Amino acid sequence: MRNISTMQQSDLFVVNDIVASALADGRPVVALESAALARGFSRDLAVEVEERIENAVLERGAVPALLFLRNGKVHVGGDIEDIRAIAGNRNAPRASRSSLAGVLEETGYGVTTVSASMMICAKVGIRFLAVGGIGGVHRGAFQPIDGQKTISLDVSPDLEELARTAVVVVASGAKSFLDLPATMQWLETRGVPVATFGGATVPGYFSIDSSEPSPIIVDTPENGARLVRRHFALPSPTGFLFCVPVPAEAALSREEIERAARIADIEVSTKGIAGGPVTAAMLEVMARETADRTIEAQAAMSVRNAAVAAQLASGASG
Repeated sequence: MRNISTMQQSDLFVVNDIVASALADGRPVVALESAALARGFSRDLAVEVEERIENAVLERGAVPALLFLRNGKVHVGGDIEDIRAIAGNRNAPRASRSSLAGVLEETGYGVTTVSASMMICAKVGIRFLAVGGIGGVHRGAFQPIDGQKTISLDVSPDLEELARTAVVVVASGAKSFLDLPATMQWLETRGVPVATFGGATVPGYFSIDSSEPSPIIVDTPENGARLVRRHFALPSPTGFLFCVPVPAEAALSREEIERAARIADIEVSTKGIAGGPVTAAMLEVMARETADRTIEAQAAMSVRNAAVAAQLASGASG
């Protein structure tokens, strides 16, 4: 694990020396969101997974940059003490695009979701972001609930961020409890390219595949890097969603996931949980219903996605 003490600072952004040097030299950098570090795992497991993630990036020739907030500043890259402070810290406020400025008003640590992480990447000049999965269109988002006339319009800001911020997001698809066909349609409508590494369908997050065909299939990291370079050579590019299936040894079947998602949906709805907290609540129930196998899958996919992001970043910078 890297131990960084000296920082490059501005009024709002704090970029550690290793990341700043890599960006100045044009070397590949892979950003890492911090929301999963705080909420996806227990404290000890979170520290272990983050170390594996960062090592996977380093071993493939790129520089890892954990993104987080602390005492009113945006940090790009942190040391082991930062990781330990964030790991398993469910009290750390979670920032998306709409809440980033507000969370920066608070003291202590805050964590970044995909949308906030993409904003930060674009600001400091990082083109690649590795995450577990993205948010998307929630099931029933455009249907009246319980006979009411109103609809929830529950759509993750991650999708809109992908439509307007030129960053490559490497993920294992959208989270399993979401409406994947609607999510894919939304991305197509907004002009966001979606590619899958080595699969004919978009990954199902905890499962290797889904029933949703992948718009673009990529067979090697080299081809993926060439595709990314071509995308960013186009005028006014959007972001790019690059999907990587969860490793087979950690994957769950689509049937297992659908069963757990149905139970979680009923339980979360019964408790009246809505908006931002839904994702964490759904994942907690699904972990319980699968004897924590979803947590194991999330750890495995996070490491693999970081490794692929580093390969893409290294290839695209070459």
